[in-house]
Amino acid sequence: MNAQGETLYRHQAEKAFLPASALKTVVTAAALDLLGPDYRFRTRLFISGTLADSVLQGDVWLLGEGDPSLGSDRPGLPGPEAVLGQWVSALKAAGIARINGRIIGDGRFLGVPELPGGWSWDDLGNYYAPVVSGLTFDENRFALTLKTAAQTGSGSQLLHVRPNLPGWQLINESRAGQPGSGDQCYFYTAPGMRTIYARGTLPPGQAAYTVKGAWPDPDLAAAQRLWLALEAAGVSVSEGATSALLPPDPVNPSPGWKALPDPLREVWVGYSPALRELVRWTNQQSLNGYAETLLRALGQQAGDPSVDGGRKALQRWLESRVGLSDRGWQLDDGSGLSRRNSTTPKDMAYLMVWIMRQPWAGDFEQSLAQSGQSGTLRNFMVQAPGRVLAKSGSIQGTRAYVGYVLGLSGQRYPFYVVINGAETSNATLKAALEPLFQAMLQLP
Repeated sequence: MNAQGETLYRHQAEKAFLPASALKTVVTAAALDLLGPDYRFRTRLFISGTLADSVLQGDVWLLGEGDPSLGSDRPGLPGPEAVLGQWVSALKAAGIARINGRIIGDGRFLGVPELPGGWSWDDLGNYYAPVVSGLTFDENRFALTLKTAAQTGSGSQLLHVRPNLPGWQLINESRAGQPGSGDQCYFYTAPGMRTIYARGTLPPGQAAYTVKGAWPDPDLAAAQRLWLALEAAGVSVSEGATSALLPPDPVNPSPGWKALPDPLREVWVGYSPALRELVRWTNQQSLNGYAETLLRALGQQAGDPSVDGGRKALQRWLESRVGLSDRGWQLDDGSGLSRRNSTTPKDMAYLMVWIMRQPWAGDFEQSLAQSGQSGTLRNFMVQAPGRVLAKSGSIQGTRAYVGYVLGLSGQRYPFYVVINGAETSNATLKAALEPLFQAMLQLP
């Protein structure tokens, strides 16, 4: 299309296609529009009970309100150890040397930790498909380092887990694969579980090979990180760490366990980077966890922070603000990882037109990868650096691009192109699409 929304070229434009990660442009645009580019997620640290003689007779509450970057080590962020240090220092500054109670992780601001129903079983538990909660620390990641056997089919040896948190059962069933087969190891778990399976194959003959997963209970993992940091700093915690969604005694749960105690004393508060920065990471690095958090935040603003509430809020936004009907659309998540999603090329291209007219259009455009220069387009159309600004999407058999092509005069042309059901590699799909992009780059 051109900037006025007039179609310059179309092919199967009203047919529904699986968008893969190109869908992230929809949820990030909605977040910029509804929450605002300057919106920041808040995280707070509270104490309950009584404090006397440096002993807290009560609990420490870590309350998250949806910051997906909390404790992340992405450029410009303090990283997990620095944030843990801030929390420990804040508790010490409050006069606490010993805690007769628990560290409680509470991310219920975004509802119960859950995953979209359309995600594949072999995605769950992996670093790129994290359980979403209001409390996510260090992007909810862990890493296993394994020694793989030289002989194909032989089991691998688990060397260590980072971070090594107590109470989790990690079952390593991974094996050495064929030479050249690469990393085919996946983690299997589900929200709230304490058991994680590592299954599949890894390159043979590796002395120390690392694979990454995601904790299935983010609230508990975050609380445990703080608990261990306090113990390392000499502050003992008598009852360890737990999640606000878990009763102290699973056999005899206490009534009202989910209610926050009153009063609570705040000892620390922190804020995420501005939403425009979170959107930039989401689109340029294709971060599924960030996109799903934004979807839940949209639902929370509308009164229902569940995955379903987020989907409904996104659909209402598309209809009321953008003017797009639900014909040909199926929204199952915010990241595009689900194969239940579908969009139409016509509507996706028009969404790019609509975005150009918004006051935050510059923030959105800066979140897109640039051909030959940044993000997921760093190695795409390198002969035209910076002239394709787009979000790419890729699932087996699917390749999608949505964004803007800069014509010869620098004019922006909104576009969307997607291939579904291809029986070839992503590299082949990229090469097949290049002539289409070359033609678009010749526009005035």
